[in-house]
Amino acid sequence: MKKEEQVKYKWQQSYMGGGGYITGIIQSKHHPHILYARCDVAGVFKSIDHGRSWKPINNGMDLCHHHSVRGIAMSPHDTQILFRCSGEARDKKIFGSIHKTINGGKRWYTVCDEVDYYGNGPTRMYGEVIQVDPFDAKCVVTGGYSNGVWCSQDEGETWEYRGLKDERVCLVAFHPYVKDRLYVGTVSDVTTIEAEQVELVEDSLTVLHDFKRPHVGRLYCSQDKGRTWEVLHEGYDFAELAFDEEEKDLLHAACVANGILKSTDAGRTWRKKQSDLPDLKYNTITTDPNNTSIVYTAPVVLGDHTFAAPVSIYQSRDKGETWQLIRHHRSEDFTGYPDYMTIRHIGWAISKVRVDIQDPSKLFMSNWYGVSASENGGETWCGNDFKGTETTCIENVLCHPSQDQKVYFVVADHAPEISKDNGISYNQVKKTKYTSSTALTPSRFDKDFILYGARHRGKDRKSAILRSKDNGSTVEVVLDLPGGLFVQALAEDCFEKGRFYAYIDGAIAEGAGLYKTMDWGETWSKMTLPFPKYIKALPYEKDWIEAELYSVVVYQIKNVCGTNQLLCVDPHERDILYIGEWTEGLFRTKDGGRTWKDISKDLPFKKKKSSVLNVIKADPVRSGYLYAGFIGEGLWKSEDYGDTWKKLFPAEDEVFNATSIEIGGMSEAEIYIASEPLYWSPCKSSIYYSKDEGRTWVDLYDASLGAIRWKGIAVEKSTGRIHAVSCGNGAFYADKIEG
Repeated sequence: MKKEEQVKYKWQQSYMGGGGYITGIIQSKHHPHILYARCDVAGVFKSIDHGRSWKPINNGMDLCHHHSVRGIAMSPHDTQILFRCSGEARDKKIFGSIHKTINGGKRWYTVCDEVDYYGNGPTRMYGEVIQVDPFDAKCVVTGGYSNGVWCSQDEGETWEYRGLKDERVCLVAFHPYVKDRLYVGTVSDVTTIEAEQVELVEDSLTVLHDFKRPHVGRLYCSQDKGRTWEVLHEGYDFAELAFDEEEKDLLHAACVANGILKSTDAGRTWRKKQSDLPDLKYNTITTDPNNTSIVYTAPVVLGDHTFAAPVSIYQSRDKGETWQLIRHHRSEDFTGYPDYMTIRHIGWAISKVRVDIQDPSKLFMSNWYGVSASENGGETWCGNDFKGTETTCIENVLCHPSQDQKVYFVVADHAPEISKDNGISYNQVKKTKYTSSTALTPSRFDKDFILYGARHRGKDRKSAILRSKDNGSTVEVVLDLPGGLFVQALAEDCFEKGRFYAYIDGAIAEGAGLYKTMDWGETWSKMTLPFPKYIKALPYEKDWIEAELYSVVVYQIKNVCGTNQLLCVDPHERDILYIGEWTEGLFRTKDGGRTWKDISKDLPFKKKKSSVLNVIKADPVRSGYLYAGFIGEGLWKSEDYGDTWKKLFPAEDEVFNATSIEIGGMSEAEIYIASEPLYWSPCKSSIYYSKDEGRTWVDLYDASLGAIRWKGIAVEKSTGRIHAVSCGNGAFYADKIEG
């Protein structure tokens, strides 16, 4: 691969206002203004202003699972030393890594790859699974998802196994006031599988039943750093513990479906103290470090739990004997939240409640959208616009074809977003019952017209094509689709006003295929499909493509699988269309879809299991030029409308995941390629740029951002600003640094 000297770009995150699950918060004991937060898909964040703003700190990450963080710990002896545990599930295996930093997160390095974690799995919101011994700076202990407890005696540099293999560890906690007392809590398999997961996982369920575990959770204790263990209690699923400084044997526990429990004999027997608490699941329990007689908890409140207060944070002032809701909040009690958030969103699925180490009136809570702070004991809350915790999973990005500085993208868990300031900030289009968006296309002929795909995340899994005639202010459904279908791509015809094409995934007999509208989406007709007869569903390798290769987690079908990139309208010749099938070929029509030709010859289909077509794009300037990007096999180019192909990048036979491509920037010869790290196709996160049609290349990516899984790239032609979106880390923009 011929490379030219480095071209530098400054990368910045676009403001969206949070959107992903912050699963844990820790605070510096000696520097209370410093906090860290972990996320299931976006890595670790740091705040140096008491939680008012955050910045991702993922420098040193390079593998696909490194941003799926299951646990985080800070040394109480040296607050510059931290550890993070990350891991994922693929190929019916669970794997993971432990990283360490000695400079407060400026850079992390790997210290262990032997412990498995499930950072985006069903136990992600429970307690921390790694901790430094408060009485011994050299001792660090962690618990894996299946392969037991591990201990380091040299500040986390080397590790050894300490038992409890096959238990599902959900908390590791040294007693902060009793030397050498270590607790490990576990949960049962039954607890960790949600009803929705059982419905969706099917064959992938084996990954959640991969080890024989007890059908009950346990609480273990060790007095010798894990060399020997005692089962203190069996029958509850222990998610988090809290301790009392005055009564050393008094423990509080959040026990998921068993609620909030209290023990006065160091964990051997437990009493349920939930008469004043709603009958819901509990992930978090914490004592006030300024006064451990005061305890806080919060149940997991979701949208259908209307019997519970929207922000259900409870306090006990008598060591957990009685509980009081802090406040029946009203909307005016909340400031600094994104426009899309209601009071229900603010309290949705609270994962952690924490009390400031020095100021007992200051509280923090994390949930499915970010971190919030209260300065008055929970009476009022501020989200600080979730600055810096951009954790959304975005499908693709594109610039408006005729309007400068207008950028669009669609989001796995939200409505589409529109930027009118060249990607600095985004706002959602009007929300509908379809809570997830997929493909989108604005019109080159009507500056306010948008067509996009969307999906309802309820049990019916229904999809639709929606349109807006006023740039997202109002929205209407123009094509309802049956459950199980998915709008993979949308494209506007370059020559005929009002003509659009839609590529629909799913069972072909149920309606999947290629559609066309001639009247701005008012009516749709189904077109002839070019695929071989043996293909009954799209993708043909559906379970492999969605649940293994692309997906952010095995059971979340159709969550960031690479949309809006396998349908292409030729910009130079009328009636030429291209459509790709991930593993089965690339096809072209020259007569508007009446007849099709397979143009897959010379392309690397089926070279490896992961050799999957990911993106096709026609050159907007050079007629006949067509590009195809493959997972593992890089970028390919045709100069004759796809009749013949040659590899363009990388020249060497190395793994490269061409996740998304952009042709043309401020000059017509520019090409951009984004790459994401994947389990089945290990490749570092990168964004390559060529200014001379692919003869030389330079990586523009800032590696300090970590192992970002790029999903889409676009370039704003008037300014040359690069826009890139990711699976988990939100949206970014980058400008060239002159000189």
